[in-house]
Amino acid sequence: MKKSINKIKNINLLELKADQPHYRVTIEDMDSKEVIYQVESFAGVVATMETQPEFQKELNLQGIPDIAVVARLQKVAWGHPMLALACLDQLKEAVRPQLGKIRDFVTKTKKENNLGPKGFLK
Repeated sequence: MKKSINKIKNINLLELKADQPHYRVTIEDMDSKEVIYQVESFAGVVATMETQPEFQKELNLQGIPDIAVVARLQKVAWGHPMLALACLDQLKEAVRPQLGKIRDFVTKTKKENNLGPKGFLK
């Protein structure tokens, strides 16, 4: 495995400014070693899970038992603020059609962890 490179100073870095940085974004399949995406980028938003996630039972903000995902995450945005916002908007539009599948998966995970449909322990 290649050594990770992370020169982002803050875990929630937002490098939003009028001068557009010029970055290369690369995604490599770690099993096949194939680069599946590599492009120059002038603005973007990325959230990535860097460690194997764990599901843990915990209380949500309303005090209702729920499932939490525990992992180290990295979040970053860069570029002109309007361009980064356009990237975020496009990301939301890409995820929106998958919300039904995501909801079904969350419901299944809650059932497997003995949580009722509204989060109450069975």
